[in-house]
Amino acid sequence: MLPPSKNVIKFFLASITVVFVYVLFQKFSPINNLRSNSDQQSKISASKQTSYQIAQIVLKQKNSSGIRGTANLSEKNGKVIVDIQTSGDKDATLSAHFRKGICKAGLMKEFKFALKPIINGKSTTILDITMENFIKEFPLLIMVHKGPPYVKVACGDTE
Repeated sequence: MLPPSKNVIKFFLASITVVFVYVLFQKFSPINNLRSNSDQQSKISASKQTSYQIAQIVLKQKNSSGIRGTANLSEKNGKVIVDIQTSGDKDATLSAHFRKGICKAGLMKEFKFALKPIINGKSTTILDITMENFIKEFPLLIMVHKGPPYVKVACGDTE
């Protein structure tokens, strides 16, 4: 059995392949009536946009903060989109970022990607990187902080 990180990478690559084949089928299919509403709406816009969800990262509380949540990863127009939702302290403004490593104590490494602040339990960040290149950075973790002083309140792993 492969280590979990390789299984995650295989899952992401398989997902990307399925979407690629689907997009090719849709583009070259003579049966236009099978297109979804989002495809028809994109025909109206100036450029066609492709979007799909890849994975969900569970954010677990740290330091008895009570803050938990999820981060949904998707790709749209060749960029990774990170949608974060938290619960436990909706009034707090939290900061978040990706680091190399995993959430276990002492296994966090260098800073990789900044994320927009989490305000009222929500944040959306568009990263200027393709999902394929993003996956090459694994293992990554999302660290959520409250402060100053900055206290780690939640963490989630990509693997």
